[in-house]
Amino acid sequence: MSFMKSDKIKHEILIIEDNRGDLVLIEDLLLEKFGSISISQALSFEDVKLQLTAENNFSVILLDF
Repeated sequence: MSFMKSDKIKHEILIIEDNRGDLVLIEDLLLEKFGSISISQALSFEDVKLQLTAENNFSVILLDF
């Protein structure tokens, strides 16, 4: 799957990150690089469960381990 700016598909990305500063940096980088994407955030395990049980179809999930 390609994440080129010319893609007509709007990719949905879930970022699981407990550090708000790192989350902002990651979001800024992704938006600058790929443009038309949808970013959802999860700061805790509870947030992750809510995101994954909702009707979301994420293209990518980035996890801070």
